[in-house]
Amino acid sequence: MERRGAKRMAMNLPLVVHGTDMHGKDFEEMTTSINISSVGVFLLLHHNVSESSELVVSVIPPLESGGPLLGRFTARGRVLRREALGSPSKSIYLAIQFTEKLHLNS
Repeated sequence: MERRGAKRMAMNLPLVVHGTDMHGKDFEEMTTSINISSVGVFLLLHHNVSESSELVVSVIPPLESGGPLLGRFTARGRVLRREALGSPSKSIYLAIQFTEKLHLNS
């Protein structure tokens, strides 16, 4: 049974994630969404961040979306869940809950 109020869509949208890793170093990373909803996003990240970290996620609309590329949609979010890959890779899956509505940055 789905606990969320918002419907998740399995979409590979280009994203830019800004934040601070576990070593206190600021980063910017390009990635893609695995699924996304109006309240959050699930993605793969190569930087190691802690649960409850605050991140800024920008959704970059694809060019083939049927209209002019107006800009990025950006929102702040908090890491709710981390899932490590089963390999020596440092990449982690993150479930991020948006703490604000998406904004259009033109």
